[in-house]
Amino acid sequence: MKRQTAFIWIVAALVFIVTGCNPVLDQEQEEVIQTPEDQQEASAPSIIPTEQISASFYRTVLPFQPGKARGLITSAVINRADINQLETGLMRLSQEPFPTDTHFYQEGQYITTEDVQTWTGRKNEEGEGLNPPLSGEGSLEEQNTESPRYLSHVLEQNYLTKNDSGDYALGGLAIGISMNSVHYYAQEDGYPRETEISRATALAKGKEFADVILQDLRQKEGLSEVPILFTIFQEAPRNSVQPGRFLTQGTAASGKASIDGWANVETYHVVFPSTEATNNHFDDAEKMTLFEEDVSQYFTNYVGVIGKGFYRGDELQQLEIDIPIQFFGKAETIGFTQYVSGLVQEYFPNYIDVEVNITSLERPESLIVREPNQEPFIHIYQ
Repeated sequence: MKRQTAFIWIVAALVFIVTGCNPVLDQEQEEVIQTPEDQQEASAPSIIPTEQISASFYRTVLPFQPGKARGLITSAVINRADINQLETGLMRLSQEPFPTDTHFYQEGQYITTEDVQTWTGRKNEEGEGLNPPLSGEGSLEEQNTESPRYLSHVLEQNYLTKNDSGDYALGGLAIGISMNSVHYYAQEDGYPRETEISRATALAKGKEFADVILQDLRQKEGLSEVPILFTIFQEAPRNSVQPGRFLTQGTAASGKASIDGWANVETYHVVFPSTEATNNHFDDAEKMTLFEEDVSQYFTNYVGVIGKGFYRGDELQQLEIDIPIQFFGKAETIGFTQYVSGLVQEYFPNYIDVEVNITSLERPESLIVREPNQEPFIHIYQ
């Protein structure tokens, strides 16, 4: 996964592919035939463009087939930053079991809206639902504190591969189990309340839910033998500017009805400035502070510098910086952008992937992209 620009390019690329507007129009394309065993419903042959943006991105299957639970994530996951992180982060984690050079992306075709709503509901008299039921004893505050909603959403991604006969079939599933960090509810009089859910609790409950979801998936036609990657993601609070994080991942091997152990996921985001950044990543926080101070000396008509760092372990890998300014002319913006580009080279090591977005109230004004060990690329919006 890359930074915000990478996300934009992913979306743009998918749009180009779906609409048939891929810039490389004369590239040979392959016809993809999925066997009935690997589909729930028969469909027309698919096309996979041979053109690929980079090894970091999956090629996608055409014609576009909407996921069986398409759109549900926008109502289930409250924080927009969490939606982006859950979807793109699951793609990133899928690259190890399902490499991009041999697998092709497709939206989930097996988990339906009804499946997700059943799993995320409170357990009923028929035993359906993974979230605990309310006891019915005491106030709503007492009941919700004792039995919060842990599970908010289940995301499915499909990865296709070419089989020995030269046809394309389902090669694996990736499942993102999204857990709440805060359970929001209302008292009897409608007054809003919330109950925090610890990381340890979310992790334990997520593993418990994964076992149930795996058993349900194995019962679906076409899923009894495929490998399934499970990840547990804990969302950020509702108004957080920092997305949640993946806690762990585990794989149910082909034909297996259990997950072969769990491994911690050591990737996460940190916002600058923030208490977490100062306490846990002091050197990086200090560089961002010095960077902001130099920005303010050149151009005082800006609101502030906001950064979002992507970490692998304790090592900063990618940094996105937003600088909102008050626009007073194109020449002024060009000079300011050139100055900021120099600061990027001065303060941030060459191995860090850096993106700087300079915006005014009306529109984006300029973009600076510095790939690892490369000179910065600058674009001035016209």
